[in-house]
Amino acid sequence: MAVENDVRAAAWGEFRFGAGAGAQSLLAVFVGTGVGSGAVLAGALWRGAHNGAGEIGHTQVVPDGLPCPCGRLGCMEQYASGSGLQRRLGRALAARAPTALREATGGDPARLTAAMVWRAAAEGDRLARELQAEAERYLTLAVANYVTLVDPEVLVLGGGVVETVPALFDVVAAGVRRATTELARAVRIERARLGRWAGVVGAAALAAGALAGDA
Repeated sequence: MAVENDVRAAAWGEFRFGAGAGAQSLLAVFVGTGVGSGAVLAGALWRGAHNGAGEIGHTQVVPDGLPCPCGRLGCMEQYASGSGLQRRLGRALAARAPTALREATGGDPARLTAAMVWRAAAEGDRLARELQAEAERYLTLAVANYVTLVDPEVLVLGGGVVETVPALFDVVAAGVRRATTELARAVRIERARLGRWAGVVGAAALAAGALAGDA
């Protein structure tokens, strides 16, 4: 039997059978309802000393920034995740900020998607542009720092937000290239290939490894 964090399992799936197949080290960042990641170093899944490795969504990108359900302030997840965008729209609607996103969601922030934000931003909506710009900025900042510190062979970007807003991949990839050290810029940046199956595939591979005594 093997038990693993879902995002780390997805990272292992991409490492073994997806965008990182054949590499020895990988960082996989998934942007969806939240923002999580998994790392594989020297061919082994990195769990951390207290099984807490990979919580990139809860790295602080804005000192004294927006409150996060984790109890801290300024976590990247509050600016770049689907749930973070919804919470920010909720605050804006409560403050009666003018935005096309009110009509797009019927006034219900829970109906907001990243695709709605990017579409409204392209049409000139001020709030949407702010949400888009900050999501791109802080996601790039966090991922670039991650790459600089770990220096992986492959960086994989995936998750529902990246899949529904394909341009976000291009923005973050270009930003990581600019913001990292010269050595770290050699990282190969790939879109996740396994989609929703990444976690299932990774979990199955980890379970098989546990049975074989490899995990």
